[in-house]
Amino acid sequence: KYRKEFTFETESTEIAMEPGTQYTVTVKIPRRGEYAIDWLYSNGNGEIETQNKCAVRTMAVDDQSCGTIVFAQRGLDDWESQGWSNSVKVKLRRGSHAISISYPEENINMNIDEDRAILHQARFTKL
Repeated sequence: KYRKEFTFETESTEIAMEPGTQYTVTVKIPRRGEYAIDWLYSNGNGEIETQNKCAVRTMAVDDQSCGTIVFAQRGLDDWESQGWSNSVKVKLRRGSHAISISYPEENINMNIDEDRAILHQARFTKL
């Protein structure tokens, strides 16, 4: 039976603060169509209300940039708290796709000392 939503489990992976780095997963899409892709993550770099320690990254599908993902901080030293990033809409055909998160220089945030997060899974929701 077809499921409208599915997740792709990743090993908990830190997305580093080094410009030019990239993290890629390969997923098999069951049906062609438009999907919203978002990421379950942790970011314990700072307080939610007062600091600018989010991690901003560029997402690409099959090496084609498709949007920006923001991994907001979730509490000072709280790496256990998990939440979902913003989603990016993409059109996908049935079959395998390489989904990547990269850190080009334009993604460096205002706080140049803290700009990282930990990824736990990607979620694909058919629209």
